[in-house]
Amino acid sequence: MVNEPTAPAWQISAALVGGLALGFCFLRFPCSKPWVSPLVLVLFCGVLLFALDAGELRIAWFGGFAAGTNLGSGWKAMSDQSRKRAQKSAWTVNNAGFDTAAAAREAAGAALRALGGGAHPRLAIEHGSASFQVTGSVKGGLVCHRTHDVPDEHAWAVLVRVGHTLDDPEMMWVDLSMGGFTGSMPEPLINDLGSVELAMDDFFHNPTAVPSGPWVTGDMAEGSRLSTR
Repeated sequence: MVNEPTAPAWQISAALVGGLALGFCFLRFPCSKPWVSPLVLVLFCGVLLFALDAGELRIAWFGGFAAGTNLGSGWKAMSDQSRKRAQKSAWTVNNAGFDTAAAAREAAGAALRALGGGAHPRLAIEHGSASFQVTGSVKGGLVCHRTHDVPDEHAWAVLVRVGHTLDDPEMMWVDLSMGGFTGSMPEPLINDLGSVELAMDDFFHNPTAVPSGPWVTGDMAEGSRLSTR
């Protein structure tokens, strides 16, 4: 590299491009056939040791191959990631994918009725950037949250029980079992199964709607969630 090149510039460029192309195709379009990898190794070593007699050509071939493998590997990873995003299910219920709202609603209903604070600590439904979460237990009470924009922490809202408000100075706090621990929640935030089912039905019909009515945003909504997701 320090000495003056002895090979013509076109030969150095050709060796560089050839190594780049071989390395790129090797990892960008991997083949399941077992004989492909040995063949590529023979081509690489054969050209490096026998076809290229000048040091500059060998350096160009090796450098091109190394750059090509990195480029091919990165390109394939981006392609696979794009394909996964394209194949992502329209709805997810506790990380299980569903293509239709009806199938997701059925799974969510079963998961909701199974909430008991033990093996089923939370119900999480997602549709695009919208999310619906329930914690607690069917017997002890349920705390319900929803948002139309998950990344926005301030967009989360918590469901307030019908006939109750959060501005009552004599508001009681109740210990509620949530998964593996017990949390203290304001009594107006603890809902029965029927109220949460109605809220969940509304979410399935209008997942991107901004929560209104019995929903309250702000510090109470952000501080009463089981997780930050």
